[in-house]
Amino acid sequence: MTVEKKVRWGVLGAGRIAHTFCKDIQHSQFAELTAVASRTKSAAQQFADNYKTPEILEGYQALYLHPNVDAIYIATPHNFHFEQAAAALKAGKHVLCEKPITVSPEQCEQLIQLAGENNRFLMEGMWSYFLPTILKAKEWVNSGRIGKIHQVKADFGYPVTFVEGDRMYNPALAGGCLLDMGIYTLAIAQYFINQLPDLSLVSHKLAKTGVEDDLTLIAQYPDATATLACVNAKANANKRMLT
Repeated sequence: MTVEKKVRWGVLGAGRIAHTFCKDIQHSQFAELTAVASRTKSAAQQFADNYKTPEILEGYQALYLHPNVDAIYIATPHNFHFEQAAAALKAGKHVLCEKPITVSPEQCEQLIQLAGENNRFLMEGMWSYFLPTILKAKEWVNSGRIGKIHQVKADFGYPVTFVEGDRMYNPALAGGCLLDMGIYTLAIAQYFINQLPDLSLVSHKLAKTGVEDDLTLIAQYPDATATLACVNAKANANKRMLT
């Protein structure tokens, strides 16, 4: 019987979403948690106590260079993703990065180039691509079972109370509902239409900090139209703009 080698994972960042990843990894026969790194050792220790993580690391450089880590899962705020993913790839690690993988197309293109140059695996953690219902719907579309797609409509939102300085509303941390929630609707449209839009119209409300907390996007593709929306349900918006 052949024993598959387990992928040894290191977790970068000890926030809420990292807990979800670590809870799930315990059920995988092909992966194991090797180390967790956070800005402070106390935060890493508190996180690791929940999962019996072998190694606790203060700072991220030690994780990039760890000899017993094959892949790094990045679970930090959006604006840090590019820098951290680039450092991990350059260090020879495979990378799974929380969505959005970057905050600009240019940064994403650079990461793709780095992954190719270093022969490393790079992936955005868009879990919705792997939902059984989504996979089945995609199969039906590809086979022609439900006909040709003319429209995609997707909405996503959940309650986020406005708190001054909170990451969700902090422009310095790439806050706003588009990158937190709207990215899921964009991903669904891209997955099923599989084209680049020719034209898009965006309507949005802004929170007091200047980031959007209610956004609707209409995108015209060569062969279809997508109507997408995202919202912080408890948002305190103060104006609406059409662009």
